[in-house]
Amino acid sequence: MTIQYLNRLSDVLFVLARMQINNKVCQKLF
Repeated sequence: MTIQYLNRLSDVLFVLARMQINNKVCQKLF
């Protein structure tokens, strides 16, 4: 595995986690 692959994977996980947080916030607001 290369560093680029790990960076890409961490970026994807970060985006997914942010989406989960946004969904929870939206559920609280609406």
